[in-house]
Amino acid sequence: MEHMNEDHQVAMIDILNSMGVSVNNHIQMLSVHTEGCYIKADERLVFVTFRRECRAMDDIRVELVKLTKLARKSA
Repeated sequence: MEHMNEDHQVAMIDILNSMGVSVNNHIQMLSVHTEGCYIKADERLVFVTFRRECRAMDDIRVELVKLTKLARKSA
């Protein structure tokens, strides 16, 4: 999560925008689970569902990369 919050703000914004969630000022990944992650966008808490269950950190990384690519492709 720290890595996402420090280095991948734009990726998280792209994912949320693809879900119809606009971000004005602040974005932060709060927690990650096997089925998705919670991202705080401004004062709103959003659950991002992974397309498949993730059991290891590498699975989560792969899934976040896929979600980012899909979001950017649909923009």
